[in-house]
Amino acid sequence: SQIAPCHKEEHDFVSACVLSQMLGGGGSFSAGGPGKGLYSRFYLNVLNRNEQIKTAVSYNQAYSDSGCLYFHFGGDPSYLRNMIDVAIREIGFLVSERPGSVELERAKKQLQSMLFMNLEQRPVVFEDIARQVLSVGKRQQADYYYNRIERIQADDVYEIARRIFSKPLALAGLGKGLNAMRSYTQISDTIQRQFSAKTRWRIFG
Repeated sequence: SQIAPCHKEEHDFVSACVLSQMLGGGGSFSAGGPGKGLYSRFYLNVLNRNEQIKTAVSYNQAYSDSGCLYFHFGGDPSYLRNMIDVAIREIGFLVSERPGSVELERAKKQLQSMLFMNLEQRPVVFEDIARQVLSVGKRQQADYYYNRIERIQADDVYEIARRIFSKPLALAGLGKGLNAMRSYTQISDTIQRQFSAKTRWRIFG
C-alpha cells in the first residue's frame, strides 16, 4: 500500500480514483462466468496470465488528511515470489508510460457508472453525505464528481502514479510460506528502479 491524495487534494484524489479503477481486478479469471473477461489491467495482465494468482484487486481510500492506494494479491504460497514480481511489473508500467486513450476512457466511464449506481441505494447516500461533510465540510452532488472525472487526462494518471509510488510503501503478508517472501528492502528498492529507464524491469536481478 502507498500514501495517496486526500479529499482536499481534489484533482489528485479523482486522478487516483481513475488510476485504481484502471487497475481494477477481482477474483480468479475464467473465460465463462459472469463478470469475467473484463478489461482492467489486473484482469488482463495478472489474473488472465497467472493461474496461480487467485485474487488481484486495487483499492483507493481517501480521508480528511491523507489517503491510501493499496493492492490485495492472493494465490498459491509456492508462487509468492512470482506474485510479488508480477505486482511490481504492473507498478513499472504505471510509472513508465501514460495510459492509452481507450483504456483511460473505459476506466473513467466505469467510475462514473459506479458513482451513479451506488447512489441509487439510500444507505450509500447517507454514508456519502456523512463522509463528505466530515472530510471537507460540505457535500458535492454526483454530477460534480462526474464532471471532475471527465476532465482527467492521461498525464494526470501518469503523474499521480509516479507521485504515489515514489513514496515509501507499507507491506503485509498473511498465510503459509511467508518465509520465502522477499524482504521489504528488496521490494522497495525494486519499485524505485522502475522510475529509471536504465534499471527498469530488473526484477530482483
